[in-house]
Amino acid sequence: MYTKTKEEWKQVFTDRQAYWKHDGNPNSPHVKLRSGLHSNGFFYAGLVVADEVLLREIAIELTQKLYTENMGTFYSTSTFVGPQTGATKLTKALMIEAVKKSGKPYRFASPAKRVVGTHRSMVFDPAEIAYIRRRNVTLCEDTISTGGSLLLVQNALLMFEARIQSCVLAIVNRSGQEKILDKKVIALINEHMPQWEEKDCPLCKAGSKVIANPKDHWDELTLSR
Repeated sequence: MYTKTKEEWKQVFTDRQAYWKHDGNPNSPHVKLRSGLHSNGFFYAGLVVADEVLLREIAIELTQKLYTENMGTFYSTSTFVGPQTGATKLTKALMIEAVKKSGKPYRFASPAKRVVGTHRSMVFDPAEIAYIRRRNVTLCEDTISTGGSLLLVQNALLMFEARIQSCVLAIVNRSGQEKILDKKVIALINEHMPQWEEKDCPLCKAGSKVIANPKDHWDELTLSR
């Protein structure tokens, strides 16, 4: 089975205008991530997984990588779990391809973020609880930056005594870390993109405007160059 290289997957993102990197011009804006950190680059995975053909190819390759790199996790997993809304399509696609590859039943679950004051958490739909309670689950994410959303998912899973497996599946790992939450990251693209606190951001110091919620301002960001 032919699999794309990291550079080929990056080209897929580029072709779909789903990859952006600051050009060094202080008149060009930069981004503020969900974590509150500033950065000079962004992968917009949602523009890629919207293509059903590409989504299936992503799921096939990640399933194969999990099978090759950790067969034990592949077979022991019962449920793929990833946060809404970024990883919902991915977790479902992974479930479908894992069923095809192994012939065993898998499930998927995708908790939603809940914010009450300053407290953030992930909440599962009642129908999903049977798929995670005391089950072996593998975490999934479209893009890993700091792992903050995955930590919230992990906390929610532990409330139901889920057994979280030793690998995390992702389309893009931009964290610069080989492990997140002490779990090996298996990704199609591993590319470290710097992340700074606002007070330390060199782009802010150079006069670059920061754009929060880049997905909501994608045209402004990508057409500014």
